[in-house]
Amino acid sequence: MRACIGLVSFAIVGCSSAGPSDASVSRDAPPDAPCATEDPSERAPYTITFAGAPVSLFGPPAAPRFEEVFELLASSGADAFYPWFGLVDTGGTATIAPHFYYFLPRAWSGGELACETVSPYAAAEGRLDLVFPALLFSAGEGASPFDEAVFRERYASVATSCWAGHEARVVAHQVFDEVAWAHTRASGTGETRPLEDVARAVAILHELDDRPTLLVEAPGPLLFGADTSLDAAERERLVSLFWSAVEQTAPRVDRFGFDVYPVPYFSLGAVGDYVQLASERAPATGRVAVLQAFSYGAESGHTLDVRGPTAAEARFMAFDAIVAGATQLIWYGASALDLSREDDAAVWEGVLSTTRTLAALGPWLGGEEVPLETTGTGVSVFARRAGADGPLTVVLLNRSDTTTEGTALLPRTYDLVRGEDGARPTVEGREVRVPMAPWSVTVLRAQDCP
Repeated sequence: MRACIGLVSFAIVGCSSAGPSDASVSRDAPPDAPCATEDPSERAPYTITFAGAPVSLFGPPAAPRFEEVFELLASSGADAFYPWFGLVDTGGTATIAPHFYYFLPRAWSGGELACETVSPYAAAEGRLDLVFPALLFSAGEGASPFDEAVFRERYASVATSCWAGHEARVVAHQVFDEVAWAHTRASGTGETRPLEDVARAVAILHELDDRPTLLVEAPGPLLFGADTSLDAAERERLVSLFWSAVEQTAPRVDRFGFDVYPVPYFSLGAVGDYVQLASERAPATGRVAVLQAFSYGAESGHTLDVRGPTAAEARFMAFDAIVAGATQLIWYGASALDLSREDDAAVWEGVLSTTRTLAALGPWLGGEEVPLETTGTGVSVFARRAGADGPLTVVLLNRSDTTTEGTALLPRTYDLVRGEDGARPTVEGREVRVPMAPWSVTVLRAQDCP
């Protein structure tokens, strides 16, 4: 994780040796000044992947600017990129920008836009890792029988033509996409999806290389619950079928999670809820959370007037996923954003701003987890300690639509407790209290002065 600690500012609240102060630490100073006692971890407890970025950033298809975009993402705190270049998605059919074909061999693309012409794998060197859509190896996703020979042939084609010399940049495989959701939706048509294909694909990939496999699923119960065309009995049947399908697929992969895009239709708390559900349904897998980096308006080509996440909402969703246990965050859908539009540009900047914050805080959250008690309606708390007896970083989440007071009971008293971005906690011994707006995040640092 690339960490730029100076990107986060903290306000000094109180220090026993100097008394309370309202002075602010400069954004050019690390957030642990002036009372640092331990260095942060070298690694954050999570990684950040971008599944797409605004296509205009990549330039014209004939002269793509992969290096510039990858550098932008890396300098903003991203660890990896997934090649999604969807512009418009209506009725389940996506229009894909031609830049995508540079990730494939010429034998697949059939033209000059191929990895042999311009290699995004080479462009990623020294900048980002890449997650590959291994679902492209399979001719069997959908109703067709799984063809192992085709799967192996396609893997070999990409590995030889595109990855050669840059194998280390490809760090994971995505195996299919929302397969349990597709299986359940097709249950009334007689065209249910072959769930066993997941295990078959994973077995081959684990034989061919040691990259982890990941599977992303739609939040079926949430979506069925919002479908007004379903009666209660049909909804219950579909939800049961969905979870049965998940139990057949999710445990087969190395990492599993849901893509939850709540704005503006659902509660923001659905993000953390589905991270927890993924842990319950596939506890032996690593935890993925796919986050909303688009608006449904942008995805429709702006034929719909539907807003995307604000900066505050993007921030909440990311922290909600982390507090719930996600170790891989994936920002999905930014390829649909039109940066010439003020609303789309605001969504993109909000996602980048959140990513910069996560990159700055990440190393401080990479230490020992410290369980804390908390009060306040809908409030969750997450704490990590840097070093054996170093600063304690506390994340408080108000997971409700009402203003409340978040309270954390620290494991002991500290000389100094500070709040991020102007938060002013009240400290009484071990108890820390801070007012919290609906669906908000407060980050605190507790430490001793030397």
